Amino acid sequence: MAESRMRQFKNKGKDDVSLRRRRQEQTIELRKTKRLEALSKRRHVDFVEDGTTNGDDDSFEFEQQKQEQAPAGPVASMPDAHMDLPQEKKECINECLLCLGATVDIPQTMIRIRRLVSTSDTINAVIQSGLLREVVSVAVQSDQRPVLEEFCWILTNITSGTSEQTEEVVQLGCVPVLVGFLQHESPTLQHQSLWALGNIAGNSAVHRDLVAESGIIDYLVARLRCCSPETRKNASERRIVFLAPWVLSNLCRFNNPSPSVELARVLVPILVLILRNPVGLFSQMELRDCCWGLSYLTDGYPDDDGCDPLKELVCMEFNLVRMMIEIVQNTCPKSVSILVPCVRFLGNLCSGTDAQTMVAAEAGVLSVLPPLLGHDVDRLITKEAVWLISNCLSSSHSLVKVVAETGLLATIFNLLMSSTFVVQKECSWAIRNFAMVGSPDMVPFFVQVSGIAVIKCMLGYEDTQVVLNGLEALMATLRGAGDHLERISLIVEEEGILDLLEKLQCSNNSSVADEAFTITDEYFASEENPRLGELMPVAGNGGNAFSFAAPQMPTLTL
Repeated sequence: MAESRMRQFKNKGKDDVSLRRRRQEQTIELRKTKRLEALSKRRHVDFVEDGTTNGDDDSFEFEQQKQEQAPAGPVASMPDAHMDLPQEKKECINECLLCLGATVDIPQTMIRIRRLVSTSDTINAVIQSGLLREVVSVAVQSDQRPVLEEFCWILTNITSGTSEQTEEVVQLGCVPVLVGFLQHESPTLQHQSLWALGNIAGNSAVHRDLVAESGIIDYLVARLRCCSPETRKNASERRIVFLAPWVLSNLCRFNNPSPSVELARVLVPILVLILRNPVGLFSQMELRDCCWGLSYLTDGYPDDDGCDPLKELVCMEFNLVRMMIEIVQNTCPKSVSILVPCVRFLGNLCSGTDAQTMVAAEAGVLSVLPPLLGHDVDRLITKEAVWLISNCLSSSHSLVKVVAETGLLATIFNLLMSSTFVVQKECSWAIRNFAMVGSPDMVPFFVQVSGIAVIKCMLGYEDTQVVLNGLEALMATLRGAGDHLERISLIVEEEGILDLLEKLQCSNNSSVADEAFTITDEYFASEENPRLGELMPVAGNGGNAFSFAAPQMPTLTL
């Protein structure tokens, strides 16, 4: 009986999960690509001509972000790394073990080990042979600065590897050792230790919390508060400050579990301090890392009461929405590295509660999106912007009308027809939400702007989700048609959608087949179907087109 009653409503199936989508499938796709934003680990393998490495260069080799999380306990086993290892590297590992065991020529031995782990194919062999354990044992007993610097460099490159390799470093008790080095007089040692700790924090939620509780935040705050144009002229200080926003962003990462509210209350003011810096004090990469940190904090799951405390924190307590909108407004649409995390932040917020979405709307989030939807803009930014719009459309009737008034719906229609598939799929979600959440008085407007033709386009896609979104948009339009049902039904027939519905009833996907059958059965089963009415539609323009009253969309002041 409850299901039967639910079907009487236009928003059949409306729920937070289906209408307001978080970045799940899209995030996985982004994490599989080597992009310069949202990277959690960095390697230090800058070689110079003589084969040694240069620790004073500011350049970094970025590696692919790791999505998997490290296990909570010790690693049970790793693949045998010696099988395909060149003989010369096997001999080098054995020689290094002998030298460390006899405490002979330690500085040069550490350099050889650092060179070994500068390539990922030898890291497992170094771990499995016991060489890493020996390195840690020797380093914690040494007071020679060159040895300690090489030790931190070794840990930096190992922790830039897999989660299992990073877990080995943690299990050997290296985190407190690295934190202790932050107080060393050597800026190079501080810089390399901070780098390794950033890699560890970006490995998993467990390691994030371990690093956050180690005292590193006080160190970062002190360095950032002392940052000025004069101090940035110092090369050593510049390298440390360059890493600080990235480390902070890694402390904001992961949502299973998310960072604690207490930790977020400490991190957010630091990130805001950097973003509101005088022009030129921080680089684009540093600002980018701060924006990603804030976006990570809004990417969590709601609690049992349907509330995400971190979204509430950044939205209500710190009121960061206007700041992020201003960044989007003042950034060139082609600046992918800054815009993507900012739009992601706003989209995450709009995937929250209706109150949080309304805060973003009242701050003017929709007004800054049109420049991001142009054909000369990177498709990654466009996809994020359309996803944000689809989340706004899932909120309330009033926001649906605002989207209609801004002309964004027509832009989404155009993108569905002409953009890349990843953008088209996001557009299909936005169109579905517009049809399902909009009030019945928006149905004539939707049809007037060629919404039925767009639905026909969606039903012709090979992607199941796009087709299902089209079917649900069509069902919602018919259910909300009211007195316009007869005319809209005939438009559907003239567009040739009935033929598509017939084909889709034979789909291998049960959801698609069921939805296509339901639409056909409820609205197009026979000419005697009472839903279609008995009167012919009122024709205009010589009888060749149907006329609708102009949709009344009151201007809303948010």
